[in-house]
Amino acid sequence: MATKQLDIKQYASAINLYGYIGQYDRIKEISSLILSDYLNSGEPKNLFCIQSINKSVVSRVGILKSLAIYLDIISLMIEDSTEELWVPIISFFKSSPEPNQVWPVLLVDLISLLNNGDFIGACSSENLYQLLASCQLLIDSSSKELMYMPMINSTGHSIVSKFKSVKDVDDSIQLLIYSCLKAISVF
Repeated sequence: MATKQLDIKQYASAINLYGYIGQYDRIKEISSLILSDYLNSGEPKNLFCIQSINKSVVSRVGILKSLAIYLDIISLMIEDSTEELWVPIISFFKSSPEPNQVWPVLLVDLISLLNNGDFIGACSSENLYQLLASCQLLIDSSSKELMYMPMINSTGHSIVSKFKSVKDVDDSIQLLIYSCLKAISVF
C-alpha cells in the first residue's frame, strides 16, 4: 500500500504508512525524494506535504525533521520576516546534530541574508558562531558528497540548482563562512 502511495507521489501518506510499520530507512528515501522535488521545482509548495505527516514520525527521522524546520524557515523568508529567522535556523542545526541533505540547501539560502541588515541586526555573535560551526561540520563531513548530491543533481531554475560539483557547493559554503566572519567582526 505504501509503495502504491509513493508511485502517485502521495509522499505524506506513504511516510505515515511506513512510520506505522517502523520502516524508517524507507522514510529517509522518501524524504530525499521530497527534497529533490523541491529543488527541481524551486516551489515551496512541494514541501507542504510535510505538514500532513505524523509528528512522531517527523521527530524520529533527521532529514524529515530538517525538512519540516526548513519549511518553517522558507515560510518566514517568503513573509519577509527576517528578524524572526534565527530561532528556527538555530533549531534546525540543534535538532539534527549530524548533517543531512537539507543542510547545504539551507546554508546556501542563508548567504544572501547575511547582507540583510534586519537579519544581522536580529542575531547575536553566538548565533553566528553556531552557524560557523555547522558550516565546518558539513564541510568536514566524510559523507558531504552524498549530502550535496540532491543539489548537484537538481535540474530546477533556482540558484541551488546551479551547483554542478562538490567544489561549487564547498565554495558557496566558504562564502557563507566569510560572510559570518565579516558580520562577527562588526559586533
